[in-house]
Amino acid sequence: MSNTVSNPVKPSDEEQAVRRSVDAQFPLVAQLVASGRQGAPLPMAPPAAPRTWTFTDRDTDEQMTFTCMVGCTLNHASDVASPTFRQDIWCQAAGPEMWLPINTDGKPEEFRVLGITLNVRPWDRKLSERLPHVDIEFIDDHWVENLDPDGLATVIRTLAERVESLKVAHAQLVAVRAEYMGRK
Repeated sequence: MSNTVSNPVKPSDEEQAVRRSVDAQFPLVAQLVASGRQGAPLPMAPPAAPRTWTFTDRDTDEQMTFTCMVGCTLNHASDVASPTFRQDIWCQAAGPEMWLPINTDGKPEEFRVLGITLNVRPWDRKLSERLPHVDIEFIDDHWVENLDPDGLATVIRTLAERVESLKVAHAQLVAVRAEYMGRK
């Protein structure tokens, strides 16, 4: 018995064409898959410098100066233009969007998946929201919210384990398909 490791099955021209087509239709997915293969992180935009602005507190008529969190991309023009409740002031930086075709009723439909926002609500009634935290939209309007660094690390570990299972399933699929298509 040989102890050599066999090379993975080279994809057929048809399989390569399908991969190129999927990569073209879903570039973010292609980038995610490629980064998983190479161990490289997805590129992120550099955070925007924090902005400082003034608003009128609607409860007290007091002028308040506020500095956004680093990377905040929200337009606070309406907060500046008219009196605003303190607890309605918040900052957010959204990550890149990713869409996948998901079949819920007999035909595939594009759904946003694994959306990420970094948020802070400095005057929120919930103390957990007063510090920067992450919300993850797993699929259209289904969220895991208020993740602190430890909570986010747990989600990342859980998803990484699932990605490893998907890699095993992919290797099995490639092998089974090659065997099946090789039958005469």
